[in-house]
Amino acid sequence: MSTTPRLARVTAVDRRRLVRRFVDFSGEYPWNWTAAHMDEWSFSLIAELGRARSTVRAYQGGGPPVL
Repeated sequence: MSTTPRLARVTAVDRRRLVRRFVDFSGEYPWNWTAAHMDEWSFSLIAELGRARSTVRAYQGGGPPVL
């Protein structure tokens, strides 16, 4: 059994999900990501999906994602 606290596991799962969503959006592997990809994704989240700017900032800063 893992000794990792539940919060850490949940955080890892949430962040993995966020990375996968970004991969799906960009169509690129992480080593090919550019600042332009992040700008386009951020714009899409706000303009097309109606996400709050605070949510997008959390995504960008690696803070707790709001999924």
